[in-house]
Amino acid sequence: IEHGRINWITLSSPSIARNLARLLSDTARRQVGRAVRLVSISSLTTQAAIAEGLPVSAEAARATWPSLFDAIVSHAAESPDSGPGD
Repeated sequence: IEHGRINWITLSSPSIARNLARLLSDTARRQVGRAVRLVSISSLTTQAAIAEGLPVSAEAARATWPSLFDAIVSHAAESPDSGPGD
């Protein structure tokens, strides 16, 4: 994460969002929303991430893993600034 080598992190619950925020170093946190994007499984999870200061780039339409992956693909297709592997 610190080196921006991970393109996406999936957040599948509010507790995962809170724990990720707690575990990120300052260097890693600066990558989130830039080289590293977050995708959330639900609006509750998005709200938890935002409350922790984590920007969420995409949110699943339904609370399923396939919908999480669809959100990543849709975001990458819509964002001209998506990096390699997005």
